[in-house]
Amino acid sequence: MPIEAVALNPSALTAELPIEVDVAVPAARAPAHVDGRDGPRPSMLAPSNPTLALQPPGAAPEAPTPRFPRNLCYRGDCGVEMERIWNAFNAAGPVDLADVPRVFSGNVYWKHSSYNPNQAHFGGVLLDRQSDGALTFNGRWTFFGPGNPYANTTLEEARRNWASRPLAVQQRGDHLYVDANPRTSDPRWVPLEYWLRQDPATRDIYVVGFFGNGQFAVGQLRANANP
Repeated sequence: MPIEAVALNPSALTAELPIEVDVAVPAARAPAHVDGRDGPRPSMLAPSNPTLALQPPGAAPEAPTPRFPRNLCYRGDCGVEMERIWNAFNAAGPVDLADVPRVFSGNVYWKHSSYNPNQAHFGGVLLDRQSDGALTFNGRWTFFGPGNPYANTTLEEARRNWASRPLAVQQRGDHLYVDANPRTSDPRWVPLEYWLRQDPATRDIYVVGFFGNGQFAVGQLRANANP
């Protein structure tokens, strides 16, 4: 039985798998490493590595937004599928909003010292429209599951189970951007950001997430057959 992130107890991680978390839960609340469950640890991504850059290139370092992921696999420490998805994300175009509302789901790979970068986890994303036409984002991630638990999730189910707090989506030309945890004065604050692009041929969504402390995720999510 999945563990909901809002009630996540790290001591339970060795006892109960898979683990499900909300896309809007900051990294500090996300699952910790489960020894022996996800393979060897890759090298730690140093916080100073230039994995987030301001856009456009050359913008002043103090400019707060917009940000965009860069050089995610430059050290060669991405897994094989992770690097393929990262390259596909960079080659993809803007999300076709004609595909919204829709549920997308598929494999997600985590880049962090606590995870094997070749271990497939799973994600489900709901891109939706509110009554005023606003574009929103919601979803779930599942760690260490035997298969994609969201493959058959319908639009109605996702709206009922995932959309308690719809996250605003910003349209930024060639990608969509979601700031799921806006900056606060709390010293424990961590960023929680998503960037989305789409392959115009396959309609797959490519998502990159940043969770602070050098932790990134990349995913290739296909439109569910039952919208």
